[in-house]
Amino acid sequence: MPQKKSGKTYSPIFRCPGIMRAVFRLNRLAVHGRLPRNGYQMNRRRFSKKLGLGTASLVLAPSVVGCLATVPSKRFGIILNTVKDAMAHDFEATLRALKEMGYRYVEGGFYGDSLKSYAKTLKGIGLKGIGHGSSMGELKKDFARYVEIAETLEHQYIICYYPWMVGNDQIDEKRTFETVERLNGLGKRIKDRGFQFCWHPHNFEFKTLKDGRRPFDIIMDNTDPELVQLQLDTYWFKKGGGSVIEYINAYKRRIPLFHLKDMARDGSISCPGQGIMPIQKILASNAAADSMWIVEVENIPNGLTCAGEAIDFLKH
Repeated sequence: MPQKKSGKTYSPIFRCPGIMRAVFRLNRLAVHGRLPRNGYQMNRRRFSKKLGLGTASLVLAPSVVGCLATVPSKRFGIILNTVKDAMAHDFEATLRALKEMGYRYVEGGFYGDSLKSYAKTLKGIGLKGIGHGSSMGELKKDFARYVEIAETLEHQYIICYYPWMVGNDQIDEKRTFETVERLNGLGKRIKDRGFQFCWHPHNFEFKTLKDGRRPFDIIMDNTDPELVQLQLDTYWFKKGGGSVIEYINAYKRRIPLFHLKDMARDGSISCPGQGIMPIQKILASNAAADSMWIVEVENIPNGLTCAGEAIDFLKH
């Protein structure tokens, strides 16, 4: 509710100068293509088209840019693919906006012409890179490059988002055990370079194989916990038919990273807090205290809006 002071009414948003500056900065960039040297102009329609924000959000909706409380215990981040359109338009301004919203950590590779300059930009804004990755094939093919990115951005994790060397419709018992060997081998190489390796399952790892087992269970039972940990994606675990909270209880010590996304009633992906999943119960579950909770929504046209609404929901 707006607060009254000295007979005047103030919206809480105007008590957040940092967030206001970020919004104004993005507006200017959308209008001019860069930060103008003098003057300030706003074109809400063009800004919303450039960055995927609805016109209503530019009336400083609290759900997008409201004053956000400090996270008491959870560590929240965002994977930059969620805001890929805004990052492509102006990555530095977008990173500043995410920081003003309340994000402290980002997952993903680098933007711009130089890895070192991007690392400097992140540090200057006050964001911490947490991890990045790719498919098994890409990680094996260009291992040195992924290690270089992790070293320069001071990442803790290198992540395999797709551990298979075949299409997911060709997964069987034999290929699952081959994948176990690859995960253990890659995990060892990554650990030897000073990083933690995680793999990221989807719904197809939960299908039942001919022998009655599921690829997910085979992988978790046969990979070395010291070498291979888990990035649990709330949406894909539910899509695969599993209980997210039960898996957290079972694998607590192997889940340093979460991808937080919600499921809409039609089964599609939605922004955290806008679907049918018990996100707050998941946050209150028995997960490790130092786990990282990463907001992710793929292929969303209004990524910045979702980013703001998600962290507002998660913090309150």
